[in-house]
Amino acid sequence: MTWNHLSMAMLTDIGNVRENNEDAGCFDVARGFCAVADGVGGGAAGEYASATVANALKAAMAALSDDATPEERIGAMKNAIAKASYDIADYAETHLYSSCGTTVVVLLFSPWHPDEATALHVGDSRVYRLRNDELTPLTQDHTIAAEVGVSEHELPRIYRDMLTRAVGMVSDSDIERTPVNVRAGDLFLVCTDGLFKALPPDYLQHLLCANRGLPAPDLAALLMRETLSRRAPDNVTFGIVKVGALPPARQVTPDDIARERAAYRKHL
Repeated sequence: MTWNHLSMAMLTDIGNVRENNEDAGCFDVARGFCAVADGVGGGAAGEYASATVANALKAAMAALSDDATPEERIGAMKNAIAKASYDIADYAETHLYSSCGTTVVVLLFSPWHPDEATALHVGDSRVYRLRNDELTPLTQDHTIAAEVGVSEHELPRIYRDMLTRAVGMVSDSDIERTPVNVRAGDLFLVCTDGLFKALPPDYLQHLLCANRGLPAPDLAALLMRETLSRRAPDNVTFGIVKVGALPPARQVTPDDIARERAAYRKHL
């Protein structure tokens, strides 16, 4: 499949408070994916962790054949995250870091069905979808607050923003997979928490609705300006994905279906 119906842009910034950027991100419109990561552990530990998972995702996607099935693509992303998790844990042990890990969220579009995508995530980086005038989070945070169903401010300070899963302490089975419906005109936002902590949900929705006609790079630049104008307390990284008119679905052969089933069973 060609991906001419997608346009993407990504930006990252240190924010207004932090001394270094522990976020990382990657996207490839020619391969239909976008991902961000938010390192934890401080300094070199967080930077290493987020860069490790971003680089693993890029390498895994580059190694896939052009005719890879949807399940093969998803399996390759999950394997890349699991491998990065092992490498990060090994790095932490070698360098005596008590804390070293990263969140990750991947939005991966289907090469067979233009109206389908998959979100893979660990931690509290998110995928949002703007459809018509409604902005909806599509992923569920892996935090103590989300697990118990309260807001972060309702928790004692020591437990706020505490992750229950992170790359560096997860296996392949701990990566949450969420099916995503895609329509022409959708706008997806793939972001670390530095964005949604700086911009309240209603204001973020207003900004995207009011400016959705802008090209993806211009919309990303506007969103970053607004975030930094509010003295972003954390690093900020996000990808914008705009969906145009959907191409026809691929004509799937019996051999394709057999490969897809085999790939699915392999990565259960």
